[in-house]
Order: sequence, then structure tokens, then C-alpha cells
Amino acid sequence: MRSSSVFTIPPGHSTWIDSSYYVSTQVLAAALDVTMEVDWVDLVVAVRSADRLPVFQRLERERRRSLALGTSAPTVPAYDYQLRPNVADGAVLDWRLTSSTRDPFNASGVELGLGIQLLGGSLDARHTERTTAVGRLHSTLVSWNKAWPQHKWLRQFALGDIASTGWRRRLVRGVSISNSPFLRPSSFADQWLVGTLPAGWEVELYHNKRLVGFTVVDDTELYRFQVPVRYGQNPLDVVAYGPNGERLITRRTFVVPPNRLPGGQFEYGISGGECQNQCQGALNVDTWYGITSELSIRAGSDFFLRDSLPDLWHPYGIVAFAPARSLSITMQAVLDGFIEGQFSFTPTPDFELQLQHTEFMSDATQPIIASQLLERQLRGYLFWRPGKTDRAPFLQLRAQRSETATATFDAARLSATALIPVGRLEVGAEQSGERFSGQPGRSRRVIDARGAIVLRGPTPLFRSTFIHAGIGFDPDSGLARINAGIGRSISRELRLELESGWQRGITGFNAQIGITATLPTMRAISRNTYNEATGVQGQQLIEGSILWDQQYRRFDFADGRSLGRAGISGEVFVDANGNGVRDPDETGFPDLQLRLGSRRVRTDSLGRFSTWDFVPFESLLLEIDSLSIDTPLWVPARPLMTVSPGPNSFTYMQIPLVQAGEVSGNAVFEDSNVPAGGLRLVLEDRQSGLTVSTTTFSDGAFFLLGLRPGSYELRVDNEQLRQLDMDSPPVEVVIDPSDGRIVIEGIMLRVGRAP
Repeated sequence: MRSSSVFTIPPGHSTWIDSSYYVSTQVLAAALDVTMEVDWVDLVVAVRSADRLPVFQRLERERRRSLALGTSAPTVPAYDYQLRPNVADGAVLDWRLTSSTRDPFNASGVELGLGIQLLGGSLDARHTERTTAVGRLHSTLVSWNKAWPQHKWLRQFALGDIASTGWRRRLVRGVSISNSPFLRPSSFADQWLVGTLPAGWEVELYHNKRLVGFTVVDDTELYRFQVPVRYGQNPLDVVAYGPNGERLITRRTFVVPPNRLPGGQFEYGISGGECQNQCQGALNVDTWYGITSELSIRAGSDFFLRDSLPDLWHPYGIVAFAPARSLSITMQAVLDGFIEGQFSFTPTPDFELQLQHTEFMSDATQPIIASQLLERQLRGYLFWRPGKTDRAPFLQLRAQRSETATATFDAARLSATALIPVGRLEVGAEQSGERFSGQPGRSRRVIDARGAIVLRGPTPLFRSTFIHAGIGFDPDSGLARINAGIGRSISRELRLELESGWQRGITGFNAQIGITATLPTMRAISRNTYNEATGVQGQQLIEGSILWDQQYRRFDFADGRSLGRAGISGEVFVDANGNGVRDPDETGFPDLQLRLGSRRVRTDSLGRFSTWDFVPFESLLLEIDSLSIDTPLWVPARPLMTVSPGPNSFTYMQIPLVQAGEVSGNAVFEDSNVPAGGLRLVLEDRQSGLTVSTTTFSDGAFFLLGLRPGSYELRVDNEQLRQLDMDSPPVEVVIDPSDGRIVIEGIMLRVGRAP
């Protein structure tokens, strides 16, 4: 622990006895950096501040591991709630009004969207009217789509004005089919993390600061973890403990870009229809396959039919490869379009390097995929955090070069950012320039500083107030720009933002004001800007949604876009006869909390609930919070349920609470009929494997309350029987409200000697 310290042992504080070296508690306390108090009467040594000692740290690690990685309870089986099929259900009306501050009558817009659930899919119609200086513009888009997440070969079908399939989507009026997920899951696959350490070291693995693994290095001096990674960055901390109190922290990361698929997964997409711009017709055929979790290939073709210009045919291929955990390489080629390569190196969360180079090679007139002006483009990004914590300062570098046949454009920015307890500070330098053939190049440089903080007090007026400011200097001409702003939520519904600044040679002095009002029925946003060059400019927006709940025959409202989304409504009731259906004489259960996915909702005084804005077609987990049930006499008939809500409608559910069972009895020793007190009893649900435990009283009696109907096995804990060298046959317990078997009494558990 203190290997760099030198201690002088005073005379009389150490001695050798039979080849063993002894030191006094004074010397030992100084060496270990602790305080020792000796009780010579009881011969007890009390050690103060001992939490730094390796033995105590080891005990704390073992406790933490047992809590985080201990044997988990059996998973509660989720009941798949079967929905009643309807030809048509629900309705959603989206509306949005926009207008210009300067000319609200000649620069305004109206957008209306109407959606219903039809044949299990989403039928949407959107109409837009815009008034501009050049005249009146309008468009109408109609589409129908449906998803089957559990199917393997057909997961999506869309008809009408839809997004095409392929690596670059565009709007077409036609049809598409695909087996790609409607909502791609965030989980990717399990990846191996391997490292080397001396034998005997203990290694903990933290994923996003959560303990997910533990191992001990064996004689091969290798440790390995199987890590479930997700798309995006997966920061890992490997914490290793040596036998002598050493502690070593290593930061690692897995990065999974969105262009890779798990090994063995195949996806396809086919779409075709009329183009909305640049062409008359478009057809796409796309295939995507994960050969392994590290290698994915994608191939397909785009075909564009044009009237007065030659048609375009663009076969393409994409290879995404991860030769190592920290490397990611992507190569993409489009015939008569471009060739592009991407390189990413991310060994730890503290370092990231990205490079991208694109060569355009199209000879087509007015190309759709390739660039008509650019010949090549190079982009780079570097992130480096010298410190080893997430709050340490970091550096960022962004650079880009674009080349045409006659010019070259460069831009770069280097910045250093420091995170402070209430915000962040950034200092940076920018340089940009261009060079034209036969002309001298021009460049611009700016050195700037930016900062943003969130006030925490001292009075409620300044609490949670966001303030930001920035200043920039041109080394040649002096001050280039300056700005400052403040934002604060006036109430839960209203937020105000103010900003002002000055920029040399472009806008001069400018001021901005923004107001956002979020009400239960609508949302209003106002953004207005004043500058010396153009005067006052701005835009106002008001939008909302009207929702029709067909089951309850009522309208509901939302504050944003709701077309294509889903809702859930229903009622929680006391199921007195246990038939799972709410009868006229059965009452609702008020003020009960439910968890739907990541949301929480409470029932009203009649046991009803309603919530909106879920992704349709995807399975959603519904759970009743048992702590919100104020009586142990009733329990949920099914603690977990899954439901797949339909689009543009409220999915109606009936959730029953059933009468809870009671089990009581006695445990005795078989030979003497002496009460068996202090026994651990286990009641196991035979269907789900869930267990409930209790301990017998001193007289051998036991009592269990709040049991869900079902078939159970009641037994003495097997580990305790082994320790006592005893045996006890289990007892079957059946709780069935339909037969009146709610209170089960008089159960006798007999404990005898093991055979």
C-alpha cells in the first residue's frame, strides 16, 4: 500500500521469535496508515480507518459482486395479450399552422394529417398548403403500411407515398416490401473482450458504469468476458485487483456502426414507383447480410427512369468490416456514381479517429446520386481526452477538403473543451479558405471561446437557468463576432429564450427571442430575429393532434405530431368471479400505477387509464406496480403482459385483479412431534418457477399471504435440510378462486432424518 514510504523502527518495537518477525502496533499502524487501539484486558485490537486495507477492500468487492452478479430470480413469464381484430379503429388528426412575422398572409402554411387503423395497418393522408411570394403550393400524400415484427421473411409492407428501400431512401409513389425490422433493436450481439494479467488477479468489467462481469485470471494469464454490445459506442472499464492490493483500471470500447448486422442475419428490400422529383420512376432492389458479427455486405441497385434525359442505372456494393475491436472499415462503390472509404479507430472512450474519402466519377447529365460539381472530398475527425475520466478536458479536430474541377475548399477547426460542475467551456480556432485555378488563394482565421452554464441558485428565480456566450477574434481585423443568450422555463408550460450578438460584415448587430408554450392540447413556438441588414424576421408555429378513442367514444388531445403513433387505454378491475372479463357488477381499481415500457400511468377513480405516443406494431411490456395496491387481498392475475399496439388508435385492454390466496400450517419433527421453529420454507409456482419464502415461528407455525392463483409446491429449503442432515417431503398446494380454494389452512410439514 505504501511501498514508497520508509519507516524507522524505534528500539524495542520489533523482535525475532522462532524465525518470525514481530513489530509493535505503533509500527504496524504507521506502515498501514491506520489507527490501532489495544484493549489489554480482552486482548482485542481495534483498527480504525481500515477501509483502505486490501483485506477490507476485498470483502467490499465480494459484497458488491454478490449483489450485482448473484443468482437472479426466475424471470416472470409475460402473458401475450390477445387483441380483438377490427377492420377499422381509431382516428388521428394532426394539424399545423405556420406564418411569417414579416408577411403573415403571403408567407404562411397549413398542414393537415388524418390517420386511421385499417386492416391492422396505418392509413395516413397528409395535405399541405403553402402561400409564398411566387404563388400557392400544395401537395397531398396518402400511404398505407403494416408491420409484422415476428415474421422472418416479410416484416414490412407499404403502399402509396412512401420511402423507398435501399441505402439512400427517397420519396416515391409506389409499393415496397422488406423483412427489415420496423424498429431496429439497439442490441447487436455478444462480443469477446480478452486481456492479459498475471495469474491470480481478479478482474471486474463495467459496461456504462454498471458491473456486468467478474473473473479470476488463471494460469494462462488470460481473462475474457462475453460482452453484450449495442449499436453505437459501448464504453467499458476493466478494473483489476492484484493479490497485494494493486488496482489497475483500463478503459476499452466497442463501437458498432449502423452499417453492420449480427452474424447470420439477412435483410432485403424491394421498392418501386413514381418519383416525386428528379425522375419519372425509381426502382430499388437491396440485400444485406451479416456474414459474421464483424463482417457485413450489402448489394443492390437503383434504377431511375427519366423523360428528356438518359435513364440512370446504379448498382452498388457496401462492405463493412471490423478487423479488430477498435477498428471499423467501410468501403462503398456505386457504378457511375462514386467510390467511398471510411476508417474509424476507437481503442478507448478517450480516443477516436475517423477518416472518410470520396471520389465522384459520374459523367451523367444532372446526376441523382453523384455530385455534379465535386470531384473528391476528404473529411477527418479526431477526439482525444488525455485524462482517464469522463469529466476530464478533451480536444477535438474537424477538417474537410472539397475539390472541383476549378477550385479547392478547405475548412478546419481545433477546439479544447473543459467540463465544469455547472456547464462547459470551449476554446477553439477555425481556418477556412479557397483556391481557384490561376488565382491566389484566400483564407480566413478566427480564434474563439464559448461557454455554457446552468445556474443552480441561489434563488428560485435563477435556478435551472441556461446561459451561454461566445466571442471570436480575427488575428488580422480584430473582433469578429460576439454573442450571449439566456434561456429559462418560466413554468412547466412556458419557456423563454433571449439572445443577442454582433458579427462583422455579415449581419452586424442581431437579437433573437424565442417562446415555446407546451400545453396539453397544443404546442406553440415563436422564433423572431432582428439584424441591421434585414430587419425583423421570424416564424410562428402552432401544432397539435386530436385523438379518437373508439372504445370510450371520446376525443383526446396531444401537443405534437401523432400520425402513425399508437396509444393504450383500458381499465383495471376487481375480477370477483375470476373469469378474466369485467362484468357489470365488478368495480374498477382506482389510483393504481402501471408501467408501460418506460412510462408510468395511474388509473382514475373508475379504474381507467389512457396514454399515447408509442411505436406501433412493436411489443410493449406492461406491468402493474404491486406496491400501489393498498390491500394484500387482491393481486394482478398476470404480473407481466406484452401487447403490440396498433397505429392511429388506442389499444383497449382489460386488466383483472384476482383474490389473493393464503396458506398457513405447521412444521414438526416427525419422530417427536416437536415444533420445528426457524425453518426456511419455499413456496414455488410450478408453472413459472417463481418462489416465495418464509420462516417458521418458534412454535413451528407459518403463514403466507398475497398468493396468486395457481399450483404450488411447498417445501423446506434444500440447503437447510442438507445442513441439518434431515429430509422433508414437499406438499402440493392449489389456489383456485373458482372452487373456493382461497384460504388453505392446516398444512403439516414433517421433518425427519435423511435416509
